[in-house]
Amino acid sequence: METKTKKSSKRKPKERLEHIGEALNKAFRNNRLDLSWETVRLQKFWLEAGGEIIYAHSRPKRVINDVLHVKVDNSSWLYQLEMLRGELISNFSSLRGAPPIAEIKLSLGEIPSNEVSHKKLEMAPLTAKEKRFVEETLASLPIEDADFKKTVKSVLTKGIIRRRLLERDKNR
Repeated sequence: METKTKKSSKRKPKERLEHIGEALNKAFRNNRLDLSWETVRLQKFWLEAGGEIIYAHSRPKRVINDVLHVKVDNSSWLYQLEMLRGELISNFSSLRGAPPIAEIKLSLGEIPSNEVSHKKLEMAPLTAKEKRFVEETLASLPIEDADFKKTVKSVLTKGIIRRRLLERDKNR
């Protein structure tokens, strides 16, 4: 009786696919951009949920266990947002989608007062080095969807221009 020996096939361990949010956060952090993908999303939803006036006096910082943590620039606005809590939770949750936030925790803190206007961001083109950085960063991310890639490129570009304009304004 003949016995066959099985060849031992060594399989390469499967590479762990990296979540796109993790990859974006890593890219932002590695290049010292003062934002993360989650921060950008939270701020966008907060602006849409509360409007420009509320956004001028408060900023979402993070979501932990379905609780949105928000910094508010003064006690008057903190009180005002306490009164609007239910409406803000509802508006923010509908924009964010799943999972909805269950609560908002408000605390006093510093809000950047030297925000760069959208017009300034659109008028400040990237340098050749910055364009190369954006292209290299995009190439390193596992993004196949063209529309999503365009959005990420826009976020990277605006983040770079915003940081450059803020640094220039500080030096004046």
